[in-house]
Amino acid sequence: PAGGQADLRARRLRMVAEKNLRADPLRAWRAARFLTTLGLRLDPATENAVRWVAADLAAGHLPFPAWERVRDEVGALTHSPDAAQGWQRLHDLGLLSLTVPELLEGQGVLQGGFHHLDVFDHNLEALHQLLQRQPQAPSPLRWAALLHDVGKPRTLAQNPDTGRRSFHGHDRVGAELTAQILTRLKFPGEEVKRAAALVRAHMVPLPANETEARRFVHRRRELLPDLLHLMLADREAARGPSSTPGSRHAYALGFERVLAALEQQPQAPAPLLS
Repeated sequence: PAGGQADLRARRLRMVAEKNLRADPLRAWRAARFLTTLGLRLDPATENAVRWVAADLAAGHLPFPAWERVRDEVGALTHSPDAAQGWQRLHDLGLLSLTVPELLEGQGVLQGGFHHLDVFDHNLEALHQLLQRQPQAPSPLRWAALLHDVGKPRTLAQNPDTGRRSFHGHDRVGAELTAQILTRLKFPGEEVKRAAALVRAHMVPLPANETEARRFVHRRRELLPDLLHLMLADREAARGPSSTPGSRHAYALGFERVLAALEQQPQAPAPLLS
């Protein structure tokens, strides 16, 4: 009756009526989720209606949905292979500022060095790089990739003489923000804790020798191998003009040392009695 079969054939997402979107504003997030998980395109009139709903939510003219319901929509979106593009769609539709406004603080924050993207785009690219290598990545790892540098804008410092930028302590601040964001979205406590721990550890240097590799594994075993996946996604999302084949090879060697240390089994203890 509403022309749905034609929409399905055209892979088009179209509202039945704008009043339905306004009656339950969560449907704005659901539109972004359907676009991402089903590979649809948004009908222009529906896109305008979603933008108006987002604007009215921001202005307080519509009741905000329960955070648990928002969590379910963005959680499903984040579990899509195209999750990074899905988060960009949330931004394009005006919904990101209502969901995780902390991410938008990274827009226009340039980093230099290995990095060729601003902080916002780098976070999205890290999620994309993670899912290209780990399509079955668990939820805390996905969120850690998306939020791993969320603390950079709040820790930005610039040398007045050289102009060089630094972000000292962004891992700690980022872990705190990650916990706040996922708690606001009503994620289970264990997932919040693990995602925050991954963000907190993502700047740990890779080992330069076997002794350091064993120490690395001993101290962070509970975060492995997810921590390695996050560090690699971060590295590959940077890939700026300072990145060279030699530096990437050195990084790969550090990974190999950690993996070798993970595979080593501890020797059986000597018997108490002869």
